Amino acid sequence: MSREIIRKELLKKFNELRRGIIEASVRFGKTRLGLMAIKKEQKVLICYPRKAIKKAWEDEIEKLDKEFDIEYSTFRSLKKHNADYDFIIVDEIHKASAAERAQIMRLSRGKDLLGLTGTLGFRSLKVWERINVPVIAKFGLEEAIDHGFVKDYRIFIRYLNLSPANMGKYKFYTAKIEEQIENSPGYKYFVRLRSELLYNSGNLTAAVKKDLEKLKDEKVLIFSLRTDVADKLGKSYHSKSSDNSELEDFKLAESGHLSTVDMVSEGVTIHNLNHIVCHTVTSNTEDFQQKLGRGLQYSEGICKVLVYCLKNTVQEDWVENACKSLNQHKINYLGYDLPLEKKVDYLKRTNPEKEFYTYYGSICYKEGEQVKFYGDKKDKAYNIPKYKLTPL
Repeated sequence: MSREIIRKELLKKFNELRRGIIEASVRFGKTRLGLMAIKKEQKVLICYPRKAIKKAWEDEIEKLDKEFDIEYSTFRSLKKHNADYDFIIVDEIHKASAAERAQIMRLSRGKDLLGLTGTLGFRSLKVWERINVPVIAKFGLEEAIDHGFVKDYRIFIRYLNLSPANMGKYKFYTAKIEEQIENSPGYKYFVRLRSELLYNSGNLTAAVKKDLEKLKDEKVLIFSLRTDVADKLGKSYHSKSSDNSELEDFKLAESGHLSTVDMVSEGVTIHNLNHIVCHTVTSNTEDFQQKLGRGLQYSEGICKVLVYCLKNTVQEDWVENACKSLNQHKINYLGYDLPLEKKVDYLKRTNPEKEFYTYYGSICYKEGEQVKFYGDKKDKAYNIPKYKLTPL
């Protein structure tokens, strides 16, 4: 089934109410979908979280070679607009804040409203449903992969340890956070100190640099959460960059590394990208899928996403939440001293026909009359009495 046919099916559902959200996979062509929804002679306002997205709409209109009565606005500028529109299109609707949602509702009262998103987290979904803007049509990432519209992906989560000194500081900040009233000045202060400790972990940055050295001949897009960290990891492009020449060169290059924060996570097409590295991720699953989407434009190969996680810290929750909306069978866990539950989860998913056990903390499985221990290189077989094995 072609993209065009699927777009028409999604639009058919939208046209029944002319009000709601279409959740469609990254790289599916939501911009084209939005333009197809515009009726003749409608006055349209297209709004989005950042200015860079505007160019994607302008480029798509140029391809169609049609005339539209369109005005543009960032979410922040919505309060400057009046309600003199027939149709409001909200790109990346999951990124609208509470105040921005209020402006969208003001402008769209009694008008057509189309929200577009690649993925809508549970909280965002419930917020929009409460104000009568539900998801009315879906075409997910796995469906897009199955149709060949985007390429497949694999996620590799590498677990690392904080240094003993930094772990001591981490525990101190965490204890202080728990003593504070949530969102009080003291609470925010210690949350900031703890976050900076994690972002600037020498162990984490050293591990990223080591893996990037192994990928020196590949094309790699690197995401971090801070501009100072991005600058340490290679050629960088972010909000403090004076021009976009690094980005333009990288988009068409066959190899090379580009380090960024979030300016490249949406509205940018990058050719032949098979490697994405996430120095740190937030717990926002929508944000993580947007980053993943940069490497899913259809081309040869599989997009490999390497995500780093400091063990026994809040980062474990961030990574779990970021990945929860993705296919769990495509997530792999790396690193020595991996948490037992992560090993078991991965092994059960990749070996559904086997039954796994523990033997004094080691993971093993039965094979005939023997028991084999799972190892990083080669499984070793032993004869072990059954009563010593604990089922997992």
